[in-house]
Amino acid sequence: MTSPVARLVAVLVLFVASSAWAADGAPALPSSEPVPTRVESVLAAPLVEAPPLIDGKLDDAAWARAQPLRHFSFKKAGVNFQTEGWICRDARNFYIAARCFDDRVDKLVTKNDALWRNDCLEIYLVPNKDAKLYMHFVVDADGKYEAPTWVPDEWGEPTAGPKVALDIKTGREAKAWTAEIGIPIEPLGVPIKPSSVWAFGLNREKWTEPVEISSFQGGFNRPAEYPDLVFDGRTIVVDGLGVKSIGPNAQAVRVRVAAEGQPADKDREIKIDLPKDKVGPLSGTLKIKIPGVGGSDKGEKVKLAPGESQKIDWKAQLGQLKEGQSFTIDVLKDDGSVLAHEKYVLVAPPKALIELDTSKLPQPKFAPSPLDDPSFFPIGVWLQPAGKAAEYKKMGVNVFYGGERSYPNPAGKTWLDAIQKEGAYGIISYSEQNVAEKLQEHPAMMGWHVDDEPDQSREGVPAVSYDAIAVLLAKVRAAAPAKPLFMNLSCGVADERWIGRGLRDADYPRYCSLADVISYDIYPCNSLGADGPERFHMVAKGMDRLRKWTDGRKPLWFILEINRFTRNAETDTRSPTPDEVKSQMWMAIVHGARGLTFFCHSWFGESTYSRIEPDMREGLTKYTAEIHSLATVLNSPTLTDAVKVEPTMGGRVDTLVKKLDGTTYVFAVNMYRKAEKPTISVAGAADGQAEVLFENRTVEVKGGKIVDDFAPYAVHRYKIGR
Repeated sequence: MTSPVARLVAVLVLFVASSAWAADGAPALPSSEPVPTRVESVLAAPLVEAPPLIDGKLDDAAWARAQPLRHFSFKKAGVNFQTEGWICRDARNFYIAARCFDDRVDKLVTKNDALWRNDCLEIYLVPNKDAKLYMHFVVDADGKYEAPTWVPDEWGEPTAGPKVALDIKTGREAKAWTAEIGIPIEPLGVPIKPSSVWAFGLNREKWTEPVEISSFQGGFNRPAEYPDLVFDGRTIVVDGLGVKSIGPNAQAVRVRVAAEGQPADKDREIKIDLPKDKVGPLSGTLKIKIPGVGGSDKGEKVKLAPGESQKIDWKAQLGQLKEGQSFTIDVLKDDGSVLAHEKYVLVAPPKALIELDTSKLPQPKFAPSPLDDPSFFPIGVWLQPAGKAAEYKKMGVNVFYGGERSYPNPAGKTWLDAIQKEGAYGIISYSEQNVAEKLQEHPAMMGWHVDDEPDQSREGVPAVSYDAIAVLLAKVRAAAPAKPLFMNLSCGVADERWIGRGLRDADYPRYCSLADVISYDIYPCNSLGADGPERFHMVAKGMDRLRKWTDGRKPLWFILEINRFTRNAETDTRSPTPDEVKSQMWMAIVHGARGLTFFCHSWFGESTYSRIEPDMREGLTKYTAEIHSLATVLNSPTLTDAVKVEPTMGGRVDTLVKKLDGTTYVFAVNMYRKAEKPTISVAGAADGQAEVLFENRTVEVKGGKIVDDFAPYAVHRYKIGR
């Protein structure tokens, strides 16, 4: 019998593809075939008699005489949501229109101050193809815009020019948002002549889920990649993978299609020189003819009525091409001269998207696990072989976070068997193979995990979309509803300026809603530059954000650096000391971590999956033993507003307070690399002595207050009461 979740997945699946869109914006069925992405083309900027009315409705006669902009993609892959645009001009202005297909028009993102973080168009004008002076305009779906200009200074170098006032109106259709834009020509400071050649780029950022970026040609801020924009009055223009007449009269042209740069129907002859001492009929020089590919060298004749557009069936002429192959389309005059030229490279098709209403998934009912044991505190290692389980056990490790198939032996079930032998548990990646092998039934299997750092940016968007994780969650619930889903996020959780950040703050709560246990990693000594060791507070910042984004309702873990893992060339990084790792461990715990994981891989010197220096091994063994001895305390409820800390030396000491069996525990960490002597007021604490755990000393408690010295990044743990 099909499970309710499986039926739900089947009902809620929505496939989206970029190969074609109906007039109402409905997506076509997906295809596994590679799709062409444009790498060379020429666009016209035709003069129109009457400019369009800027009202966002795209119904003006001017757009029928404009240069069409269709078939968007992005570099190495096709896209799921298409955009179509137009460009024309009169004596005073450029006019640009766009229709941006989106099946969630009511969810458009428009509230960010940084407009490129909204659903938007990014327009690039490159006067005379001078890449130093290119203009970059951003227009969002609500009509807000940024329009700076660049002009040459006395040296001919670019300097900021006046901002341009654009005429903009955006609109909404059933499955698209629209924009009409007027850009004045005179403020750009470059006159247009019939012989002028500019470059023009039109890119789109889609921030509704699934997030996606696309382009007519080229990338963002890449003026050298954009198509030429000409002003020579031509009336035959390219129209996506097609050709169109924008003139007043019927016209005829020839269209030639050729693969891999070889003209159609032209045989090539190659010569092979054979060894001169070879005996037999094949000695000397051998000539071989290789036939050309498809089509006609002179091109197929195409007749176009005024305003008529005709698609080019390149597949029919070229046959099946493979990903990575290229082909050209040339529009020829009767005399054989090239009127327009385009080149395409075949890239991967967009992944079929599966949209799932996660609110309708049944609530999980997890089976009892070590995570329910108040005496169990998870200490893990990231992607490690089971052969090191006994060694890690001595260091206090009781969880292997991934790695069940990272190494040849053991793998799968035998990997779980090996770590179980040492009293450890495994979090494994979800895969059909793992399900087929019934790894979810293994007693050492703690849960599933999502691909690492799915929020990390890939060309400005998350590596794994919300929708893709939603589908994974549905599969997990269907295959093993009793097992939780773990997700480890990137340093973008804490580092808002990190270039690899693929989510906005506003997106993280929804993203985190798709997993049951959330962790993140940040490595101050390795990844925050030369001043990273002064910024351990970033550990706490990230944990605080996760607690906020999950509303304090989900278990949170933290992944730590324990070595120098960066490559030799990265000179502003180093390994943390054992004491610095201890500080990071307790910063994470004080700010909400209920599990820790060590990142052991390294690419410094000799690459290895496990670099733990002897002093670090000794330190970790000691620190994890301390944490395990406090597991029952750390897993007990947290007391809020039970402690007040008053620094006396301009620093900061953060605390976590627990109470168990009448005893109060205060865990305190100096958050900065400078000494501090705070006064710690503990509500309800009687006068007497507090034991400073693991330090073989006590401190006085007087009037409910403790005064103690904290060295830079010091950790003190106080036991007050019984």
